[in-house]
Amino acid sequence: MITLNHNNFGGGIITLNEFQSNGFCILNGKIVVNPTHPDYIVADRLELDLPSDFLMSKSAMSSAVLVSNISIYRDGTLLRCWIEKKKLCIEKLTVWDSFGNYEIYIYSAFVERGYRGQVIPAYIQSVVFNQPELFRIVYKVYKETHDFIFMALLFNKKNTTQGQGPFTLQLTSIATDVSIQVPIFFDNLTGTRRTGNNIVIGTLENGSLTFNYPGDTSSFGEIRTYLIFYAIRNITNVT
Repeated sequence: MITLNHNNFGGGIITLNEFQSNGFCILNGKIVVNPTHPDYIVADRLELDLPSDFLMSKSAMSSAVLVSNISIYRDGTLLRCWIEKKKLCIEKLTVWDSFGNYEIYIYSAFVERGYRGQVIPAYIQSVVFNQPELFRIVYKVYKETHDFIFMALLFNKKNTTQGQGPFTLQLTSIATDVSIQVPIFFDNLTGTRRTGNNIVIGTLENGSLTFNYPGDTSSFGEIRTYLIFYAIRNITNVT
């Protein structure tokens, strides 16, 4: 766990979970941004000072997820995110500022430019749902190390699946010592034009993924739902 005491957008003290090794690190956590704060208004990008003993001073480009405060459908998008001169830098996007405070979720890996080491094992481990009658996995990548996991998951709602949830899906063969809140992107196939993506916040805990759609999904047809993240296992949350 690291504490970030200073930033350029009036965000107060922020804590993030972290895993560090030579040339590679993972950051996990949520940042709340107030778009009416004077410091935010004049900032060109969001900057958070990393601790002086943080190993990485500069990274290649990574990403974070902006989740707006729009009612019902919490639209959002990916943001560029990187480390520069011992600062965590995040792209500033003002599209949803008029809707009030928004959240930035960081479940990302960062590597130094020119990094040549292995990030995660080359083999892909199997992941399946215990409720195949509700959702169908279209694409999956799951990789696990002693310290963290990586997951990319795309799945569809079956036409017979009704209601908004909550849906709890047990993911077999994944680490059960990961507890996170993670953005989940999904397609709204009702024909409504929106800015960014529809997003809900799901919870991954004890190998189960729980989430709600924002409304009754019966009129949506098939919903393409996907998530991608690096998550630190609880055994390494304290450094």
